[in-house]
Amino acid sequence: MSSTANQENSEDYVKRVGIEYRFGCYEEKRADSCHLLGEYKEAVEKNIPEALKLFKRNCEVDKYAPSCFKYGRYLLSGKHCEKDWDKAASCLEVACDAKIPPACQRLGLVLWNGTPKKPPNPAAAARRMEQACELDDPESCWLLSTWHLGPAAAVKNVNVKGQKGDKSTDSTARAHLPRNMDLALKYGIKACDMGSPHSCANVSRMYRNGDGVPKDVQKAEEFKQRAIDLVKMMNEASPFTA
Repeated sequence: MSSTANQENSEDYVKRVGIEYRFGCYEEKRADSCHLLGEYKEAVEKNIPEALKLFKRNCEVDKYAPSCFKYGRYLLSGKHCEKDWDKAASCLEVACDAKIPPACQRLGLVLWNGTPKKPPNPAAAARRMEQACELDDPESCWLLSTWHLGPAAAVKNVNVKGQKGDKSTDSTARAHLPRNMDLALKYGIKACDMGSPHSCANVSRMYRNGDGVPKDVQKAEEFKQRAIDLVKMMNEASPFTA
């Protein structure tokens, strides 16, 4: 079969998929089909306004969690719609309650930073970030670990290209949690176990300095090496690595 014929077959298949999604959404009134149609318009047709309308209706009317996550992301970014963090939080809450990890993470960040209508709520933010962490989202576990280090903590960041990270504090943070080194270590190790080099490096720092945990040079070296190995793996997997 020629390449032209293969291309025509692929195009026909894509069109048939679009037709199926439209039928499922408009004729059968299925929320899952409407969501898939929205993703089809977004990715294939590049018709973002129409995709956004589908996600919006599917969330507001049918409370379909994946669409609420999509709509919430648009509201957070303000792309193709008016930015509205309060409305985004409501959408993300539906998605988080349906156990979509990145929705819980983004909701946690919104609650952490606050919105034009609501002040930061660090306790609620931590609960949502815990949900994301329990759903095995490594970045959420890492963020949660840094939050429990307290507002004045020096957090070690690791550049993906292996450059030495700096100790820095997030001066833009508007909220903080009481310092709890047990939880900082717990979530730091979990994030490290799930492949976060940042977290491995920070756990190493905690053990090396005896920061809230018994000083342990051997464990410090162990977690440092894990961070190095993870960065090496990321560099080898990256198509942009020189």
